[in-house]
Amino acid sequence: PVIADADRAIATQMGMLDEENTNAAGLPMTVRNVFFIGPDKKIKLILIYPASTGRNFHEILRALDSIQLAVSHSLATPVNWIRGEDAVILPSVPTDKAGEKYGNFNILDLPSGKQYLRFTADPLK
Repeated sequence: PVIADADRAIATQMGMLDEENTNAAGLPMTVRNVFFIGPDKKIKLILIYPASTGRNFHEILRALDSIQLAVSHSLATPVNWIRGEDAVILPSVPTDKAGEKYGNFNILDLPSGKQYLRFTADPLK
């Protein structure tokens, strides 16, 4: 949900005021924060934008997709991942169980010889 904070009580309590950017009345502007709070009431992600920068809703939705993919399918997302691209099987899933769970997956060859980067198709593609 979006929370209105006209009197800035929440912004003050959460340390969200930008003293360097003020409005016409001389009051500090609030930075723009996005919080993802899980069903367990724990913060899963915080994005903070300065008052001068608009939020990137594509990035917000991408991050939400990634968090939900980790919870529902034990998959992590690599840098610049977008919905439909391959995801990384979490290390908590043993390789022998990965085949059962995901079917086909690819193990990235690393100089160390370790086989922890295992990619599989996005199950929600």
